[in-house]
Amino acid sequence: MDGKGKTVPSSSTILYVFGSPTSKWDFEVSVRYVGAFNTDLGNGKYCFVYALIRPNGSWAFEKDLSKLLDAEKDAVKKDEIPAKTLDLTSALSHIKYSLQPDAVIVYLLCDKGMTMYRALFEALDIPVVGGGAESYYTSCDKVKTKKCVSPDVRCPQGNVYKRGDKVDANELGYPCIVKSSRGDDSRGVRLVKTPALLNDAIENALKYSDTFLVERFIQGREIRLGVIKNTEEVKPLPCLEYRLDSDSIRHTGMKCTIKDGLPTEMPVVTGSWYLDPTKEYELINRLQDASLKAFRALGLEDYGLFDFRVDENGIPWFLENNAVCSFSPYSMLNRLAKHAGLTDEEVFETMLKSALLRAGKPLPVHLQN
Repeated sequence: MDGKGKTVPSSSTILYVFGSPTSKWDFEVSVRYVGAFNTDLGNGKYCFVYALIRPNGSWAFEKDLSKLLDAEKDAVKKDEIPAKTLDLTSALSHIKYSLQPDAVIVYLLCDKGMTMYRALFEALDIPVVGGGAESYYTSCDKVKTKKCVSPDVRCPQGNVYKRGDKVDANELGYPCIVKSSRGDDSRGVRLVKTPALLNDAIENALKYSDTFLVERFIQGREIRLGVIKNTEEVKPLPCLEYRLDSDSIRHTGMKCTIKDGLPTEMPVVTGSWYLDPTKEYELINRLQDASLKAFRALGLEDYGLFDFRVDENGIPWFLENNAVCSFSPYSMLNRLAKHAGLTDEEVFETMLKSALLRAGKPLPVHLQN
């Protein structure tokens, strides 16, 4: 027991929830990232239980991930669907009364998965690794994110529109960016180089949300970086630059292979490298400072991943926050942390400890040092 008389566990039961209750696209992306998850993470410190949610809302639980996924194909074993599937109410009852996990990883990419389902676990008093529903409500909406960070971090000039609004991009000039307020993998984002392409870009954005942004295009470099929170200390991670022409953006085809309208292979390597501190110290410092400010402005809890454009004068411009992490080697957070000298296990333990402390739960023995 600890000093307050609470029983201190020697290991942790972790529920890993993935798939999507609403979206086939997000379901496929989630499955492919989770397929790379190291099920032996912690060498016995953790007992993982996996919950797969399908777009029809059904849940399937397994302690062996290989019973749900085909590791070689990174796909659901469609011919081996578990005989017992549960609806939402039954699944939550099973989690609360039978599994009783110490914490949950929620790798759901759809809107409901990132917000409502996190809130459900919080209502069950289960710590959510990576942060709860409140922090995700803002950070998964590009309009809300921009409004939140813009007082502290430089953002491209632009306007917010709703379905049916008349859009005039002439004041911003061309090229410009049209992007939906919601949606991942750049599906709702278009670079518009001439007025003739504007309406098509708007129609595309409206497929993913009723609200969209039209912003000034920042010609230059595109860089991603993150921050990680270790209890109360927030540390910036290295800066990763993508190989791009200065007058282009990263589109969906650069992030995944698409077949029949769905992603079939993740991720596609388009070329990237880490900024060299000996050559670009000042730029790295500006980017990391902006990331720390964005992290605090958004009220994020455990980590943050941010995309920036850097103009010809070396000025960073905030684009968006990336809200989810699979904790697999594919995960951008894990890749950035590895370059900073952190192992996958160290990243996960940092997140788990933070989630448990935030929820006022006792730490297992292996997290007490």
